Amino acid sequence: MKEADEEGNGVNSVRVSEPKVLYRYGNFDDYTEKVFTHNEIYFSSPEDFNDPFDSKPHLTHAGPMTERKRHLLKMYQRKHPELSKNQIEMSVDLELIPGGLDIIYLNKAVEKARELMRKQLGICCFSEVRDSILMWAHYANKHTGYCLEFDVKSDFFGLSTRAIKVDYAKLRPELNVLRWDNYPEGELAKSLLIKADDWRYEQEWRIVDSEKGAGTQKFPEDALKGVILGCRISNPDRDKVYRWCRSRKHPPLLFEGKEKQKEFGLDIIEITNY
Repeated sequence: MKEADEEGNGVNSVRVSEPKVLYRYGNFDDYTEKVFTHNEIYFSSPEDFNDPFDSKPHLTHAGPMTERKRHLLKMYQRKHPELSKNQIEMSVDLELIPGGLDIIYLNKAVEKARELMRKQLGICCFSEVRDSILMWAHYANKHTGYCLEFDVKSDFFGLSTRAIKVDYAKLRPELNVLRWDNYPEGELAKSLLIKADDWRYEQEWRIVDSEKGAGTQKFPEDALKGVILGCRISNPDRDKVYRWCRSRKHPPLLFEGKEKQKEFGLDIIEITNY
């Protein structure tokens, strides 16, 4: 594996091993057919994730009074553009700080920042592993779904610029709203790429899109290299995948998961005729 320098995407300068393929687990729903027939993949809102801590950094407004006042002045100016600079300074000095209302305003700023961060994002999640029995259970509807294999050389992923490896930690990332405008490029995105240690087994990579947000996006037709069927897939769903794959200009390789006999695990077996 070659080494990918994440400095290019503004997240950090740690070098990580770049996988050759990435996998995306899924279950059969209203979007499934479009994956195969329209090359569309769904970007989810963090509001829909199963982890309540996901994409929710700890936000704080800790700092000296001078820094808090500077932030309050900016907030007041945005809220009352009709007031002069002197009027805004008087309001902050006389109304907010002495009565402790500055804390209330700053708490509101924290909540607004958290809400905006989550609502404007679309996140597409991938994994380095294709045979995790936990992920098959959680994300492929109890092994009745499928797992897509994507070629990461595609510009859609651009591992040095777009798809980014998730880090795992015991503490939530922290952001200070007082310094919101001064964070280096990529710092906010980095906070969305740290999850609890409990999720480390997922070996996750993400594409985070703050411009288009949640919804479907097109990927190159030849980026889909393989499809793995769950070990409990129904015959009707199996037939649909066969039909969808045969209709593609670049038909992907097909595999299926099989329960190992002596171990807790899956063998991924290629389907040669479909």
